[in-house]
Amino acid sequence: GTISLGGGYGTTSGFSIFTDLAENNLFGNGQRVGVKFEYGPSRTAITLSFDERWFMDYPVGFSTSIFYYLYNIETSSLFANDTNYSYYDKQAFGYTMGFSYRFWYYYTVGFTWGHTFKSYLNPTGNAPDEVFQSVAQGIQEKRTLTLYTYRDSKDNYLNPTSGSRVGMAVGFSGGYL
Repeated sequence: GTISLGGGYGTTSGFSIFTDLAENNLFGNGQRVGVKFEYGPSRTAITLSFDERWFMDYPVGFSTSIFYYLYNIETSSLFANDTNYSYYDKQAFGYTMGFSYRFWYYYTVGFTWGHTFKSYLNPTGNAPDEVFQSVAQGIQEKRTLTLYTYRDSKDNYLNPTSGSRVGMAVGFSGGYL
């Protein structure tokens, strides 16, 4: 398993700390289960995930996750001469799931489906009109389909010492989704 701890600073999110706990070989079956948590004055997020690299003893991978986040966003005021910032919260929860297929030993193709429910909350009175329109809409849905392929020539999945992983992905949102 792995335990990662850290912190960071972003100009929009301020300081935050995070932890990522994972078991990369659950019960000796090569399955990965993890929990990631991030906390800061402007950001809180948690993700639970599970990955199976050999689904039903075939070179088919299965992955899934559920997540929640709450961001406190600072932006300029609606009023031109106002030097005060405006604030609002963006909250979302959702899930992802996907399948992949491994072939010719190094190559993998797959897809991931994501479904997010987001809402905007608690705007200050000087927030932009777009924020108030989003608050009035309530919970909004976003569906995303991501197609990907990669070549992974690392010598060991759990503890690589040589090789590389090179890939490409494209995501689609909206429209018929």
